[in-house]
Amino acid sequence: MGVRNKFTLIELMVVISVIGVLMTLLLPSLRKAREASMSSVCKNNLKQIFIAESSYISNWGGRITPANVGFSSYDDLLSSYMGRDMTEDQLQENKLSKNNDADAAINNQILQCPDDNTAREYENRIPRSYSGNGRQSGIKDSTVHERDGDSYGPMRNKWSPFAGQLLDSSGTISFTEYHGTDNYAGRQQKAAMDNANELISTNNSNQADGYEWATPHGKYLYYNFAYWDGHVVTKNVNTTFNQAGGPSGKEWSMDPDD
Repeated sequence: MGVRNKFTLIELMVVISVIGVLMTLLLPSLRKAREASMSSVCKNNLKQIFIAESSYISNWGGRITPANVGFSSYDDLLSSYMGRDMTEDQLQENKLSKNNDADAAINNQILQCPDDNTAREYENRIPRSYSGNGRQSGIKDSTVHERDGDSYGPMRNKWSPFAGQLLDSSGTISFTEYHGTDNYAGRQQKAAMDNANELISTNNSNQADGYEWATPHGKYLYYNFAYWDGHVVTKNVNTTFNQAGGPSGKEWSMDPDD
């Protein structure tokens, strides 16, 4: 009797079925591992940005980086501390382009979360996934730090307070994710969040795909947040307010009693 060296149709179907079952079991785990890895890279970016911020504070007499000043945004001001070697023209232009070899050669990865898939308004511009905690329009603040009825966030336009004025460094946000269609490297606008509600409203015009935009790490409204003591966490943005929907300052204000 000759040796059989071929699979029967039934045997092939059994093998295919087993492979299908294994793929069904493994794919969710692989997807979760990939999401965790990208979130980890995002957290590390925020940590690196905060380390750069700490160096800036040390070199500038304790002053926090302004969100923007002159033609520069916070990422321009921190560029030398982040290993982003930029010429004076690049610092002043604020329109870094993917199509420019010199602009593309800058270490822009530190400004980009790997989970940021939002299409920008101008496709050739280099995305920026992170914004500082600026003056929060429409978020109630205490009378101690009230400025024009808005929350007194640490990173301000054209000026910033001293880091020593932070009353609760471990409970005050320094940088967060903002994957808006209008957030670009070097852009003065959105260098600091002036309305944290933009991270809540999925109907915001700055959001490309609504629900998808607000789910960067697999959970709805969960973002990575860096704090002024250097720690970084993933949490629901609603927990950063005292009251969701009509929030008061809490982690967005320099006063922990808001």
